[in-house]
Amino acid sequence: RPKEEKAPPAPPRAISVLVADFENLTGDPDFNDTLEQPMGISLEGAPYISVYKHPRAHSVAKQLSSRADDRLDAERALLVSRREGINAVVEASIKPDGKGYTISVQALEPATGKQIAQADQKIKTKAEVLQATHNLAINIGAKLGGIPPESVKALSKETFTTSSLEAMQAYSRAQELSVQAKDKEAIEEYEKAIASDPDRGWAYS
Repeated sequence: RPKEEKAPPAPPRAISVLVADFENLTGDPDFNDTLEQPMGISLEGAPYISVYKHPRAHSVAKQLSSRADDRLDAERALLVSRREGINAVVEASIKPDGKGYTISVQALEPATGKQIAQADQKIKTKAEVLQATHNLAINIGAKLGGIPPESVKALSKETFTTSSLEAMQAYSRAQELSVQAKDKEAIEEYEKAIASDPDRGWAYS
């Protein structure tokens, strides 16, 4: 009797994700509005994950929640996700830990707000923060897809070898300006990102 071949594992289902604003508990402004972009870029490197655009999420949040501040915290992100039919909210924080920092990330199920995935990483220096954010995104993406992290890393199209927070801050500002149709100002910020870190393809794109 011929040996039955095992069927290949089914690919992960398509998952939509909204990345909430990072909670910066360090007191260092270099981490403000800087880590959401690499988290989103890295998550979207897995072909089964689509990331809901941050500026659009802020706009929807303002319609749903009449607060003075415009932070897209987990509470607001969950509201947006329920309204827009998004599958998961990813929230994260960075806090001092001894002489370094700890980054903690969790994914929440929008309907209940319950945690469905969690990961954290300790780093020694600020220069490691972008690579650590990428690693955590791979980890969370693997848990959301139910596949090994090594598989997600193999599928991922993007890596972060840079330690340039300045480049990522400029890139984040450019993305926001681009959504607002302020193309001239956006190009200036993209050029700043390229000047800070010439090897990054996303700024050229």
